Amino acid sequence: MTTSRMWICLAAVPIVVLGVFGHLGIAIDIITSPAANIALAMGVDSMIHLVVRVRTLDALGEPLPWSRALGQIRTPVLRASMIICAGFGIFVLSTFPPTSRFGLAVILGAVTAATMTLIVLPRISATAGRSGAET
Repeated sequence: MTTSRMWICLAAVPIVVLGVFGHLGIAIDIITSPAANIALAMGVDSMIHLVVRVRTLDALGEPLPWSRALGQIRTPVLRASMIICAGFGIFVLSTFPPTSRFGLAVILGAVTAATMTLIVLPRISATAGRSGAET
C-alpha cells in the first residue's frame, strides 16, 4: 500500500513544478526541464528513508510508527532540502534567463518533494490500516 502512495506523491513533484511554471507563463526549455528530475530524485531518496524507518519501527511493535519516524527523519529531510535550495539558488542570480529558471525550478521542486515526503505521504498512508507500513 505504501509503495503506491509513494508513487502518487512522486508523480506530484514534476506535475507541481511544471504546472506552476505553466500557470505563471514561465518558459520551459532544454535547460529548465531537467530540474523536475533533480527534485524527483530528492523525493525518492527522502521517501525511501521515511518508509524504511516506518517499516522498521512497525516491525519492532512501535504504537505510532509514522509519528515516530517523522520525528527522526524530519530534520535530515529539511536540512537536505535547504542545502539543495541554497546550492541551486545561486542559479537564480544568473543573468542568463534559462539558468535562472532552472534554479527556480529546482528550488520549487525541492520544496515540493519535502512537502510530499513530510506531510502528504504520512497523511495518505495513515488511512492504510494500523500503521500504513504495509507494502
